[in-house]
Amino acid sequence: MLTAKGEDALPVLNAVVIWAEKYLPAPSEQAHMFVIHSACGQRTTSADSCTSCGERLTADNTSWHSLTRTADPVALATAPTTQQNGTAA
Repeated sequence: MLTAKGEDALPVLNAVVIWAEKYLPAPSEQAHMFVIHSACGQRTTSADSCTSCGERLTADNTSWHSLTRTADPVALATAPTTQQNGTAA
């Protein structure tokens, strides 16, 4: 789950998935992991923006998809921002 502070790490996490897909052989065709831009539904090969439509990737519009785990991409879970002493947590 990504918190508001963890959102800054999303490009790093996406980069690791994309790097692994590029350099580590998947044990089967079903074992590939893809970063999906949910808004346009396309796979991306960029960690911070969609290579299809150019929109910035965020936790709210990014999914990861492994065919061995699910038939559909899995949306990234984000934690709701809570107010604490007048500031966002």
